[in-house]
Amino acid sequence: MAVLHVRDQDAVETASRGNTNTNTIGFTVALLCILVDVIGIQFTAPSLVPYCVSMGIGVDQIGPLYTARYGGQIISNILMPPLADKYGRKVVVMWSIGGSMIAYIIQGLAFRYEGSEFALMFTGKLIAGLFGGTFPIILTYITDISMPDLKLLKTRITQAVATLMAAPVALQPLGGAIATFGLYLPLLVSAGIAFVGLILTQCFMVEVFKPEGDKEEGDALKKSDEKKEDDSKGPPRPSVWRDTPLLTLGASFFFVAFFIVGQQIQPPLLLERSSFGLEEDSETRTQERIALASGLVAIPTSLVTAFVMTVGYLSLSKRGVRDETCVLVGGLVASVTFFVVPMCKTVWQLCVINAVQGAGCGMFMGAVQAMPSKYLAICWPKDIASGRGVYNLMMTIGTMVAGIPLTMLFESNGIGASYYCTGAAMLVSTVFGVSFSKQIAAKLGGGADGSSTVPDTPSSRRALEKGAMDVEEFKTFLADKLIDTLEKRNYHLWNGRAQKCVVDILDSAYPALRPWDDADSGRSHLQDVADLYMSLGKMDELHRMEHEYGMTGAYSSGKKTSGSSDFDAPAVNLEGAGALSVQDQTAIDNAL
Repeated sequence: MAVLHVRDQDAVETASRGNTNTNTIGFTVALLCILVDVIGIQFTAPSLVPYCVSMGIGVDQIGPLYTARYGGQIISNILMPPLADKYGRKVVVMWSIGGSMIAYIIQGLAFRYEGSEFALMFTGKLIAGLFGGTFPIILTYITDISMPDLKLLKTRITQAVATLMAAPVALQPLGGAIATFGLYLPLLVSAGIAFVGLILTQCFMVEVFKPEGDKEEGDALKKSDEKKEDDSKGPPRPSVWRDTPLLTLGASFFFVAFFIVGQQIQPPLLLERSSFGLEEDSETRTQERIALASGLVAIPTSLVTAFVMTVGYLSLSKRGVRDETCVLVGGLVASVTFFVVPMCKTVWQLCVINAVQGAGCGMFMGAVQAMPSKYLAICWPKDIASGRGVYNLMMTIGTMVAGIPLTMLFESNGIGASYYCTGAAMLVSTVFGVSFSKQIAAKLGGGADGSSTVPDTPSSRRALEKGAMDVEEFKTFLADKLIDTLEKRNYHLWNGRAQKCVVDILDSAYPALRPWDDADSGRSHLQDVADLYMSLGKMDELHRMEHEYGMTGAYSSGKKTSGSSDFDAPAVNLEGAGALSVQDQTAIDNAL
C-alpha cells in the first residue's frame, strides 16, 4: 500500500528515531562541551604560573589553586551525574558551562583587584571545579543519541575521548601564544568560548533522555505514583556505588591517573639531565629550553594516542578484535615504555619512546572507555550518568593523589624510580581493566562490547533503545496518521465499501513476519525483516540492519539473490504478493 509505507515511511522513521542530522549536530556540540570543560586547564596552563607570579602570588600558593580545582571536581562528579539522570542531560550541561564561564571571568579579572588576587583566583578555581564534571554527562548524552547502534556508539565515545586526550596538543601552544599579548587573555578567551558553547548547546543539543518529571499525566501518572508507593515499601533502590564491575573499572581509572599526572611533571625533571644538552649560561635560559623541549616531546604522545584511538582501535574492533584484548595489549605496551624512558639519552629517543607509549595508551583508553556503554544501558538504564560518574570520580581522586608518590620517589631515588612507579601503576590499571571486561561479559553474556556473533534478543534491544517513541504513544500517532492520510486523499471513510477496502488493503499490505525464535537466534525473523526492507527499496535501513547484526552477503550488492540468505534460513517471497505494489493504486482510488 503506497499510501502507508512508501510516501509516509520517512515521517514514521523520523518520529520513531529522531532526526539523524540533528543527532550529528548534537554530537558535534558535545565535543565542543568537552573542550569547554578542559580549556580552563590546558589552554591556560602555559600562562597560569607567570600570571600568578605577576600578581604577587607566591609559587607555594599555586599548589592550593590546583587542589581547589580538583577538590571541587570531586564534588561535581558526585552531584552532577545524579542530577543529569533526574532532570536531563541538557539542563545540567548548560548549568556546567555557565558556571565554568563565570569561573574563567573571575580568574581573568583578578589582576584588577589589588590585594584580593589570590582570593579571586582560589574562588575561580573552586567554581571551575564545582562545575567541571561535564565529561561523564557528555558521554551519557552521546549514548542517548547513538543507541541502539552499538558500533556507532563505540565510534563516537572513542572520538570524544580522543578529543579529550589530544586537546593539549593544540590548546597549550595556542594559549601560550595568546598569553604574549596579556597573561590574563587566555582566561577571558576561555570564557568567550564557554559563552559560544552555551549558545550552541541551547540551540542544537536535542534532549533525547526523558527525565522522571516528564511522565504522562492522568491514569499513567496515577499508576506511576502507586508503583512508587509500592516500591517505597519494598527494598531500597540499588546504588551504582555498590556495583562491583563499576568499582573495578574505577580502580583501573584511579591508576590511569598516575600516567596523566606523570606526563605533566616527569618530562621536565628528566630533561634536566646533562645528556640531553639543554644547559645554558643562566638558570632562566636553561628552564626555558627545558620547557620548550617538554612541550615538543609531549606532541608524539598526544598525536599518536589520538590517532590510535580513532583509527587503530576502531579498525581492530571492526575486524573482531575484542576490547579485552585491546586493554591487555595496550596496557602492557604502555607499561613497558615507562620502564624504558629513564634509559633515554637524547630528545629524539624520548620522542620515539613517547610515540610508542601513545600507541599503547591509545589502544588501552579507547577500549576501556567504550566497554561500559552497553553494560550501563542494560543494567543501569536510569543511572547511566551516575554510573559513568563512579569511575570518573575515581580518576579525579587519583589525579589528586598521584603527584605525591611520584615526586617523593623523585626526591629520594631519582627520576627513574618515579617512572617505574608510573609503569607499575599502568600494569595494575591493566589488570583491573581486564577484570572489568570479564565481569561484565559474565553478567551480559557473550561479548562485553556487544560484538557477539549471536544477535541480541528483542528484550535486550529494547533495553538499548534510546531514540524511539513510547510504544503506546507511537500507536496513537500511527492511528492518527492513518486516518489523516486517508481523509486527505479522499478515502470516504463513511462508506461501507471503502471501509472494507481499507481493511483488506491493511491485511494484505503488511506481510506476516515469522516470530522471533531464540532457538535460531531470531534468524528467520531477521531474514523476513530484511526481505521487507528490500521489497520497499529501503536500502539505508537494510544496510543499517546489516551493520547492527553483522548480516553480509545476500544484500551487499543491493539486489536480492534467489536462494541466498544471510542466515541460511528460507526466504519469504514478498514480490508476488501484490500488497507492496503501487501499480493498482490508481484503480483502487477510482473505485473509492
